[in-house]
Amino acid sequence: MPTLKIIDESEIDPALKKAGDILNNNKQSLPLEITIQNISKSRDMEKKYHAMIGDIAKTVKLPSGTFTPESWKTMLVFDYEKELLSMGIKLRKPGYYVLSLDGQDRIYNRASTKDYSTAEAADFIEFLMKTGTEYGAKFTDRSIKIYESYREAQQPVRQERKKNDSTYSSVPSASEFKNKG
Repeated sequence: MPTLKIIDESEIDPALKKAGDILNNNKQSLPLEITIQNISKSRDMEKKYHAMIGDIAKTVKLPSGTFTPESWKTMLVFDYEKELLSMGIKLRKPGYYVLSLDGQDRIYNRASTKDYSTAEAADFIEFLMKTGTEYGAKFTDRSIKIYESYREAQQPVRQERKKNDSTYSSVPSASEFKNKG
């Protein structure tokens, strides 16, 4: 069965007509199910932020030591969610605490980046560039291109932040990051 993607309000009516045509042409296949959902991010987007996390892991040394990309991802996802919460924005599928089996310790089960919406993943890319730069990361040309492609997309989560947070400041352009490194 086909999938219809609607990106813009102007595409709603044509998509509804096409959906009606599809249903009429598939009456013999009843029962059918129609699902409406947000467009999810692609595996390609995950690869993009993993490349950026890799750059951070390779080039940043914290006072407590150096860390693997996996450890950096854990720290960055935690801080990203914390930053969102400080502005009253909750991830679609947030992290949460559980008790250890003996009931003595709280364990944080971080949000999974594979569950990020497209907007959350794009916003996470901006967060990675901003945070990595704050910690002195040296980003590769690939990561800078990833970031630049994100900035062109103008994702809605950051736009919402700008409306709700008077202290929000825009992240510099990719060329400004490159000049710092």
